[in-house]
Amino acid sequence: MTERVRGAAENVRLGDRGRPAYKRDLDERRILEATCLSCEREATLLLEVGETEPWSHDHRTDHMVEYHRVDE
Repeated sequence: MTERVRGAAENVRLGDRGRPAYKRDLDERRILEATCLSCEREATLLLEVGETEPWSHDHRTDHMVEYHRVDE
């Protein structure tokens, strides 16, 4: 999927930017750190090839969870 940005050169693609870390690099195993910005709970997630499920805590609508890949 190609996204267009006003003022960007024609050869610039945003790629995975804007997608949550758990939905990127699906063809490899990933280790993610998840932090809830609302209650400060933390978790380390090991996602296998093809997994796209967020941290179960992320289903709480009143909480904001941030993901960072740590195995790169």
